[in-house]
Amino acid sequence: MSSRAERFWENVQSSFWFIPLLMVLGAAVASFALVALDWRVQAGETGRFWFLYTGGPEGARAVLQVIAGSMITVASIVFSITIVSLTLAAQQLGPRLLRNFMRDRSTQTGLGVFISTFLYAVLVLRQVRGPDEDAAVPHIAVTVALVLVILSLVVLIHFVHHTASVIQAGNVAASVTKDLLRTIEHLFPEEIGAGAEQREETRGEPDVPAGLDREARNIYAQSEGYVVAIDDELLLAAAKRHDLVVKLDCRPGLYVNYWMRIARAWPPQHMTREAEKQIAQAVRTGAQPSMEEDAQFVFTQLVVIAVRALSPSVNDPFTATTCIDHLGTALSKLATRSAPSPYRYDAEGRLRVIASPVTFREIAGPVFEDIRHYGRSSPAVLNTLLDMIARVAPLVRGEEDQEALLFFARRIRAECRKHVSEPLEEQKLEERYRRVLESFERGWPERGAQN
Repeated sequence: MSSRAERFWENVQSSFWFIPLLMVLGAAVASFALVALDWRVQAGETGRFWFLYTGGPEGARAVLQVIAGSMITVASIVFSITIVSLTLAAQQLGPRLLRNFMRDRSTQTGLGVFISTFLYAVLVLRQVRGPDEDAAVPHIAVTVALVLVILSLVVLIHFVHHTASVIQAGNVAASVTKDLLRTIEHLFPEEIGAGAEQREETRGEPDVPAGLDREARNIYAQSEGYVVAIDDELLLAAAKRHDLVVKLDCRPGLYVNYWMRIARAWPPQHMTREAEKQIAQAVRTGAQPSMEEDAQFVFTQLVVIAVRALSPSVNDPFTATTCIDHLGTALSKLATRSAPSPYRYDAEGRLRVIASPVTFREIAGPVFEDIRHYGRSSPAVLNTLLDMIARVAPLVRGEEDQEALLFFARRIRAECRKHVSEPLEEQKLEERYRRVLESFERGWPERGAQN
């Protein structure tokens, strides 16, 4: 699937209209199909089934009118509850998380059931003919309408329960963590192991042109917004077609303005307006970052929940520690993944694109620094941060990544000495800091031996 198609599908999943629209279309088709079935079945044959509606035209009209009126009322109430839930979520957890609530399948399905039941009842109602119109009642279609009412009641009960649970901070953090783990799986699909090490050793040094940084032609953005995706196929094809080596200066999640440099191409004599246009078109922008292409953005969502919980108006360190635990799970998974190579080659093995991949330190930096800054007066938060580092450290193999974690641990320890005045709390933090140092000594080999 191309990046454009992936972006479209992401927007569809984040909308309230797609699933309800499909259900409404299905209800319309079902109403016409069941009414047509009714006209094909003789009245005497339908009477043999005890569960079918057997009333006359007036009774059928009354039933369908009640169903239609009640369903549109319930749909309005459900819509109001949804808006209130979104408002509370935006105030307490941050507006960035609204897209997660809009992606919720239960909410979309609930709205679709009520609206489609209303439309179904209205469409069947118009097929009921009274004595003045050669009386005819679509018994099967009216019976299905009653079944849909029962289904709507079950969905309504589930919707109320689901809405009450989905806005809880712990459940929100768990849901964001699932999205985060999927994003890591998508962006860092290769697990660290012997095979990965061998490939890195045999890859060799890339043939980067010597004059790439000095002589390259700058390519500027043709639109503004967050980089939501980079079309690798289009970029590689453009570089090959014009015999270029393209070095990207942006990646998903970065905000770009008009005429901001997003890439450089070498050699300059091969650059044409067509090549510049194609390379610029490969960098797609949007109003907000993509959850599928930007791991930093999904990490930031959990950081936002933790930081808001640590604000003086909320003062909820327990929610913050819950987010830290989930962040530790994601960082542990990220530590077991190898960073993708920034070099892209064509079918002939020639270097064509040099990407700008995100590093472990760049992802982990805001996690530790932001939460440490806002939670510096909370020993529980600082303790949990050190515990998370102790869990992640044995999984990290890169020397730079290990140094980054040790740097964050030292910063947390310094914050403790500065803002935590209770001796007992200082002692607990010192014990956890020693555990962090011991975790670095254990490292990956011990984990591999245990497995």
